[in-house]
Amino acid sequence: MKVNPDQCPLCGQGTLEQLTLMDVWGCQKCRHLFEWNINKQMLKVVDLSPAILWRWNGRFWQRGQNSLLPLTPGLVIGAIALATLPSLLLGIANYIFPPLPGSPFSWFPIVWQGLALVIHGACMGWVMAEAYQFSPYLRFKIWLRRQFSA
Repeated sequence: MKVNPDQCPLCGQGTLEQLTLMDVWGCQKCRHLFEWNINKQMLKVVDLSPAILWRWNGRFWQRGQNSLLPLTPGLVIGAIALATLPSLLLGIANYIFPPLPGSPFSWFPIVWQGLALVIHGACMGWVMAEAYQFSPYLRFKIWLRRQFSA
């Protein structure tokens, strides 16, 4: 199966068309702007930070190098630590200063600790997905935009 070089590599569904009076190309579906270097056969998204690069290898778009540092185990461990540290601190505080037995809100510290873990984890996941532009995340973002724009 041969992929059309005019097919958007970001969403995989739209087509790229050159915008009038501009040196950029645009996708009809995801509405992102691309800069096309014809000599190097390279496509660069110009409206995302950091910019994502693709190279045309004759059959399909191949993802190129980003300007960000590669996703390393140390970076993942740091993100997990930033997500779990607030919940850990709340758990230590709950252990040192437990609620009075039989008090009406004795359940609150445990719920607060769980919510802190879920919310901080979601925030770190969102930041990582936005920075590294993972394909499933981009497809979900485009799907959401299509659902709410109709």
